[in-house]
Amino acid sequence: MDPTEKNKTIPITINGKHYEVPALVKSGPKNELTPITILQACELVGVKVPHFCYHPGLHIAGNCRMCLVEIGTPV
Repeated sequence: MDPTEKNKTIPITINGKHYEVPALVKSGPKNELTPITILQACELVGVKVPHFCYHPGLHIAGNCRMCLVEIGTPV
């Protein structure tokens, strides 16, 4: 992996506020760098999204559907 990829950030907007978050985060059973999820980005910037089945040390199951969020281009 190119060292610059580890430091790459992506811009996101949550509830009208703009943030920069890392494109890659350590997660999963092997604690390896993986693309950041929307849930991880929200937690990183302090936006609470209710969730039940997500755990950073496990593969993402997405079974409970509690953490559903709306995504798209703002109007």
